[in-house]
Amino acid sequence: LIQVLLDYGAHPDTPNKAGETPLKLISKNPTSSIKFMRYMSLKCFAAQAIIRYGLPGHELPVTLQKFLEHHRPPSRYS
Repeated sequence: LIQVLLDYGAHPDTPNKAGETPLKLISKNPTSSIKFMRYMSLKCFAAQAIIRYGLPGHELPVTLQKFLEHHRPPSRYS
């Protein structure tokens, strides 16, 4: 299922409600043959770095702020 989602444009680093990403799920499965790097874009790596290091994103254009939000783990309180 993950392979199909990735082939149709799903981001490998967008978390579900449980906070798991396809990337994380692939890495947990030692028998997986999915080459996740094939699906990672520089935009996704940049979003991960901004989130991981707590860099301010409020000065970014709204479209980029929305992109960042798709890469954030869900809030525990939502």
